[in-house]
Amino acid sequence: MTIKAIVCDMDGTLLTSENNISPKTFHKLIELQKKGVKLILASGRSYIRLLPDALKLGMDKYNGILIDVNGTSIFHVKTRKRTRISVLDTANIKEINDFFSLFNVELQYSQDDTIYTYLPESIYNIKRNIRAEMRLPEDYPWTGGMYSWLCDTRDGYPNQILIRDLKDSPDFCNKISIVQDPLYMGFVRQTLMNNPFYQKYEFVFQMNEKWKLPTREFQKEKH
Repeated sequence: MTIKAIVCDMDGTLLTSENNISPKTFHKLIELQKKGVKLILASGRSYIRLLPDALKLGMDKYNGILIDVNGTSIFHVKTRKRTRISVLDTANIKEINDFFSLFNVELQYSQDDTIYTYLPESIYNIKRNIRAEMRLPEDYPWTGGMYSWLCDTRDGYPNQILIRDLKDSPDFCNKISIVQDPLYMGFVRQTLMNNPFYQKYEFVFQMNEKWKLPTREFQKEKH
Protein backbone atom coordinates (compact mmCIF):
# COMPACT_ATOMS: atom_id res chain seq x y z
CA MET A 1 0.00 0.00 0.00
CA THR A 2 1.37 3.43 -0.98
CA ILE A 3 0.95 6.14 1.64
CA LYS A 4 -0.14 9.35 -0.07
CA ALA A 5 -0.94 11.52 2.95
CA ILE A 6 -0.69 11.68 6.73
CA VAL A 7 -3.44 13.45 8.65
CA CYS A 8 -2.44 14.28 12.20
CA ASP A 9 -4.11 15.87 15.19
CA MET A 10 -2.03 18.27 17.28
CA ASP A 11 -2.78 18.39 21.01
CA GLY A 12 -2.08 15.06 22.67
CA THR A 13 -1.02 13.50 19.35
CA LEU A 14 1.70 15.24 17.36
CA LEU A 15 2.62 17.58 20.21
CA THR A 16 4.20 16.42 23.47
CA SER A 17 2.93 17.59 26.87
CA GLU A 18 5.39 20.51 26.48
CA ASN A 19 3.72 21.50 23.18
CA ASN A 20 6.74 20.42 21.12
CA ILE A 21 7.21 17.93 18.30
CA SER A 22 9.64 15.20 19.38
CA PRO A 23 12.87 15.16 17.31
CA LYS A 24 12.26 11.60 16.06
CA THR A 25 8.76 12.45 14.84
CA PHE A 26 9.94 15.74 13.36
CA HIS A 27 12.67 14.14 11.24
CA LYS A 28 10.39 11.32 10.10
CA LEU A 29 7.72 13.77 8.89
CA ILE A 30 10.33 15.78 6.99
CA GLU A 31 11.63 12.55 5.43
CA LEU A 32 8.15 11.43 4.36
CA GLN A 33 7.33 14.83 2.84
CA LYS A 34 10.54 14.70 0.80
CA LYS A 35 9.31 11.37 -0.56
CA GLY A 36 6.06 12.95 -1.71
CA VAL A 37 3.77 12.16 1.21
CA LYS A 38 1.44 15.10 1.89
CA LEU A 39 1.23 16.24 5.51
CA ILE A 40 -2.12 17.49 6.80
CA LEU A 41 -2.56 18.94 10.29
CA ALA A 42 -6.14 18.75 11.58
CA SER A 43 -7.02 20.55 14.78
CA GLY A 44 -9.49 22.59 16.77
CA ARG A 45 -6.86 25.34 16.74
CA SER A 46 -7.05 28.25 14.34
CA TYR A 47 -4.69 28.29 11.36
CA ILE A 48 -2.83 31.19 13.00
CA ARG A 49 -1.92 28.94 15.91
CA LEU A 50 -1.05 26.03 13.61
CA LEU A 51 1.24 27.97 11.27
CA PRO A 52 4.37 28.10 13.48
CA ASP A 53 4.56 24.30 13.70
CA ALA A 54 3.57 23.93 10.03
CA LEU A 55 6.46 26.15 8.95
CA LYS A 56 8.90 24.31 11.21
CA LEU A 57 7.86 21.13 9.41
CA GLY A 58 8.49 22.75 6.03
CA MET A 59 4.88 22.39 4.96
CA ASP A 60 5.19 25.55 2.87
CA LYS A 61 7.81 23.76 0.73
CA TYR A 62 5.90 20.49 0.45
CA ASN A 63 2.37 21.83 -0.17
CA GLY A 64 1.04 20.88 3.24
CA ILE A 65 -2.54 21.53 4.31
CA LEU A 66 -4.13 22.71 7.56
CA ILE A 67 -7.66 21.71 8.50
CA ASP A 68 -8.37 24.16 11.29
CA VAL A 69 -11.10 25.06 13.81
CA ASN A 70 -12.54 21.54 13.90
CA GLY A 71 -12.87 21.25 10.15
CA THR A 72 -14.49 24.61 9.38
CA SER A 73 -11.78 25.68 6.91
CA ILE A 74 -8.88 24.43 4.78
CA PHE A 75 -5.59 26.35 4.59
CA HIS A 76 -2.91 25.68 1.96
CA VAL A 77 0.39 26.51 3.65
CA LYS A 78 2.38 27.24 0.48
CA THR A 79 -0.10 29.62 -1.17
CA ARG A 80 -1.64 30.88 2.10
CA LYS A 81 -5.05 30.36 0.48
CA ARG A 82 -7.83 29.65 2.96
CA THR A 83 -11.20 28.20 2.05
CA ARG A 84 -14.01 28.45 4.56
CA ILE A 85 -16.30 25.45 4.74
CA SER A 86 -18.76 26.83 7.27
CA VAL A 87 -19.32 29.75 9.63
CA LEU A 88 -21.86 30.60 12.32
CA ASP A 89 -23.76 33.74 11.34
CA THR A 90 -25.78 36.20 13.44
CA ALA A 91 -28.95 34.09 13.38
CA ASN A 92 -27.04 30.95 14.41
CA ILE A 93 -25.30 32.78 17.25
CA LYS A 94 -28.55 34.21 18.60
CA GLU A 95 -30.20 30.79 18.55
CA ILE A 96 -27.25 29.19 20.37
CA ASN A 97 -27.13 32.07 22.87
CA ASP A 98 -30.84 31.68 23.62
CA PHE A 99 -30.42 27.99 24.39
CA PHE A 100 -27.25 28.13 26.49
CA SER A 101 -28.32 31.22 28.40
CA LEU A 102 -30.52 28.77 30.33
CA PHE A 103 -27.32 27.38 31.89
CA ASN A 104 -24.63 28.93 34.06
CA VAL A 105 -21.87 28.62 31.47
CA GLU A 106 -19.10 30.62 29.83
CA LEU A 107 -19.45 31.14 26.07
CA GLN A 108 -16.44 31.65 23.80
CA TYR A 109 -16.88 32.86 20.20
CA SER A 110 -13.80 32.05 18.14
CA GLN A 111 -12.92 34.04 15.02
CA ASP A 112 -9.65 33.68 13.11
CA ASP A 113 -7.52 35.75 15.50
CA THR A 114 -10.08 36.85 18.10
CA ILE A 115 -12.04 35.32 20.97
CA TYR A 116 -15.07 37.00 22.49
CA THR A 117 -15.69 35.63 25.99
CA TYR A 118 -19.10 35.99 27.63
CA LEU A 119 -19.23 35.48 31.41
CA PRO A 120 -22.43 35.34 33.47
CA GLU A 121 -22.22 37.13 36.81
CA SER A 122 -21.41 34.09 38.98
CA ILE A 123 -18.52 32.90 36.78
CA TYR A 124 -17.24 36.46 36.39
CA ASN A 125 -17.03 36.79 40.20
CA ILE A 126 -15.17 33.47 40.54
CA LYS A 127 -12.64 34.52 37.91
CA ARG A 128 -12.25 37.99 39.38
CA ASN A 129 -11.29 36.43 42.73
CA ILE A 130 -8.87 34.02 41.07
CA ARG A 131 -7.23 36.81 39.11
CA ALA A 132 -6.75 38.81 42.30
CA GLU A 133 -5.35 35.78 44.13
CA MET A 134 -2.88 35.10 41.32
CA ARG A 135 -2.09 38.81 40.86
CA LEU A 136 -2.61 38.56 37.12
CA PRO A 137 -2.19 41.68 34.96
CA GLU A 138 -5.30 43.43 33.67
CA ASP A 139 -4.67 42.31 30.09
CA TYR A 140 -4.56 38.61 31.01
CA PRO A 141 -7.37 36.72 29.18
CA TRP A 142 -10.61 35.86 30.97
CA THR A 143 -11.16 32.72 28.88
CA GLY A 144 -11.48 29.32 30.52
CA GLY A 145 -9.69 26.28 29.15
CA MET A 146 -9.46 22.50 29.26
CA TYR A 147 -7.73 22.47 32.64
CA SER A 148 -8.80 25.52 34.63
CA TRP A 149 -10.93 28.63 34.92
CA LEU A 150 -8.27 30.73 33.16
CA CYS A 151 -6.28 29.92 30.05
CA ASP A 152 -3.91 32.14 28.06
CA THR A 153 -4.64 31.49 24.38
CA ARG A 154 -3.07 34.67 23.00
CA ASP A 155 -0.58 32.65 20.96
CA GLY A 156 -3.46 31.69 18.66
CA TYR A 157 -5.97 34.41 19.43
CA PRO A 158 -4.07 37.64 20.05
CA ASN A 159 -7.29 39.65 20.34
CA GLN A 160 -9.24 38.84 23.50
CA ILE A 161 -12.55 40.62 24.15
CA LEU A 162 -14.60 40.22 27.34
CA ILE A 163 -18.36 40.77 27.07
CA ARG A 164 -20.91 40.76 29.89
CA ASP A 165 -24.08 40.96 27.80
CA LEU A 166 -25.06 38.45 25.12
CA LYS A 167 -26.27 41.37 23.00
CA ASP A 168 -22.59 42.19 22.48
CA SER A 169 -21.85 38.82 20.85
CA PRO A 170 -20.03 39.03 17.48
CA ASP A 171 -21.93 38.91 14.17
CA PHE A 172 -20.13 35.75 13.10
CA CYS A 173 -17.64 33.19 14.37
CA ASN A 174 -15.98 29.92 13.40
CA LYS A 175 -17.21 28.04 16.45
CA ILE A 176 -18.65 28.55 19.93
CA SER A 177 -17.20 26.83 22.99
CA ILE A 178 -19.26 26.24 26.14
CA VAL A 179 -17.10 26.08 29.26
CA GLN A 180 -17.68 25.08 32.88
CA ASP A 181 -16.27 22.48 35.28
CA PRO A 182 -16.62 18.79 34.23
CA LEU A 183 -19.42 17.94 36.66
CA TYR A 184 -21.61 20.79 35.48
CA MET A 185 -20.75 20.15 31.82
CA GLY A 186 -21.91 16.56 32.30
CA PHE A 187 -25.29 17.94 33.28
CA VAL A 188 -25.30 20.31 30.29
CA ARG A 189 -24.39 17.49 27.92
CA GLN A 190 -27.11 15.17 29.21
CA THR A 191 -29.73 17.92 28.98
CA LEU A 192 -28.59 18.88 25.48
CA MET A 193 -28.63 15.33 24.13
CA ASN A 194 -32.23 14.90 25.28
CA ASN A 195 -33.33 18.11 23.56
CA PRO A 196 -34.31 18.52 19.86
CA PHE A 197 -31.79 21.41 19.72
CA TYR A 198 -29.04 18.76 19.71
CA GLN A 199 -29.93 17.81 16.14
CA LYS A 200 -29.54 21.35 14.75
CA TYR A 201 -25.77 21.73 15.13
CA GLU A 202 -22.65 19.60 15.34
CA PHE A 203 -21.50 19.28 18.94
CA VAL A 204 -18.10 17.98 20.07
CA PHE A 205 -17.68 17.15 23.76
CA GLN A 206 -14.32 17.44 25.52
CA MET A 207 -14.54 16.36 29.14
CA ASN A 208 -11.31 16.65 31.13
CA GLU A 209 -11.35 15.28 34.66
CA LYS A 210 -8.05 17.04 35.38
CA TRP A 211 -9.84 20.39 35.11
CA LYS A 212 -9.28 22.28 38.34
CA LEU A 213 -9.44 25.62 40.04
CA PRO A 214 -5.93 27.09 40.22
CA THR A 215 -5.89 28.66 43.69
CA ARG A 216 -5.89 27.30 47.21
CA GLU A 217 -8.90 29.42 48.08
CA PHE A 218 -11.04 27.58 45.55
CA GLN A 219 -9.62 24.06 45.89
CA LYS A 220 -12.67 22.94 47.89
CA GLU A 221 -14.68 23.26 44.67
CA LYS A 222 -12.38 21.04 42.66
CA HIS A 223 -14.09 18.22 40.75
